[in-house]
Amino acid sequence: MGSTLKELSAALGLSPSTISRALSGKAPRRQSTVAQVERIRALADELGYEPNGLARSLKTRRRNIVGLVLP
Repeated sequence: MGSTLKELSAALGLSPSTISRALSGKAPRRQSTVAQVERIRALADELGYEPNGLARSLKTRRRNIVGLVLP
């Protein structure tokens, strides 16, 4: 099982929203922030972070489920 946003934020001393923005590519492109994003992504890879699909579907209100009906 991979790590969570809360675990990443605790390890880096940053807020979970900052971690989320960095991993989704929505972080600003300032020079200081670019280095921070690289640090966040490196730790996420190291700890095996995987986005939670259920949490994402609650936020976006999309399920990405395909239904199949057979006779």
